[in-house]
Amino acid sequence: MKIHEIDISKSKLLAMKKSERIFFMNFAHFHNEMNILLRCITSTGNFKPSNDIEQYGISVQHLFFLRMLTSKLYECHRMFESTFYKSTLAKELEDKLSNKAKKIQKELNRYFSQKNNLYVLRNKFGFHYDPGKLEEGLNCLAKEEEEKCLKMLLADNRGNSLYLFSDVAMFSAIRDSVVSNGKDSFNLSSLEKEIYRVATLFQDFGYECLKIIAETFLMQDRKEHDISDPPLYDDIKLPCFMIGEPIKKREVKGKIIIKV
Repeated sequence: MKIHEIDISKSKLLAMKKSERIFFMNFAHFHNEMNILLRCITSTGNFKPSNDIEQYGISVQHLFFLRMLTSKLYECHRMFESTFYKSTLAKELEDKLSNKAKKIQKELNRYFSQKNNLYVLRNKFGFHYDPGKLEEGLNCLAKEEEEKCLKMLLADNRGNSLYLFSDVAMFSAIRDSVVSNGKDSFNLSSLEKEIYRVATLFQDFGYECLKIIAETFLMQDRKEHDISDPPLYDDIKLPCFMIGEPIKKREVKGKIIIKV
């Protein structure tokens, strides 16, 4: 795998117009978070549960990452509207963007200009908790959920405990809210495809947009690195239950570049 390292000087960043710099830095930060969440979703999905208990854990984990990704996508759109279109970048990049990127831009604008599920999930189940939603979810549980999923799974290791009943109510409330948002019925697979489609559009547009900005305003030295034997996406598995303590002082191997 080839990685291209591009140095950016602080002076060149500061030489950009403030509105352009704010967009560039925030859009780049969003892409880091989106890519991390997509890796977490993929690796969670790669884990194959061997029993119902593991299946419960994977389902809760998957739904969490999905809600976080949904919220990030919606926040990115809001940031895009308040920074990109209010800076001169939109005009300056118009002739530099490919036809594919321009088409993606229109598709994203069209998606967010109408009622959509990302808005529902972000406002009620993502970053902003609506205290009454779990109560609503409890009252509209499916019969199978009521019979099989109202339970707590307590482990000797506290990091492996799973309070399944609360997330089942959360899922029930999500299902009800999506249906209330104008859908005739709820289909998790369709909802996931909708979220992944928007994420892919942002990935494709963002890669080209950020690259053009860097090459236009900031480009300095470029170095090429080889990442030897990176794992395949399909090979990485993120289980729910693990041995050991999740929070403790760990020895970090290698250099720490960012000091905290």
